[in-house]
Amino acid sequence: MIRLSKGMSQAELAFKTGYSISDIINLESKGNKISGYVLLKIIAAFDLSINDFTKA
Repeated sequence: MIRLSKGMSQAELAFKTGYSISDIINLESKGNKISGYVLLKIIAAFDLSINDFTKA
């Protein structure tokens, strides 16, 4: 999981994306489908490009 390999907590990811911690937990645990907008916000929180993300 990218968040763990980057050493980022769920709280930090929530802060960087503007989502709640419970939203982050739901995304991680339930494998929900997400919109491109949400995906781009998460990728930006990790300072990754789309290409880097697809290789991870």
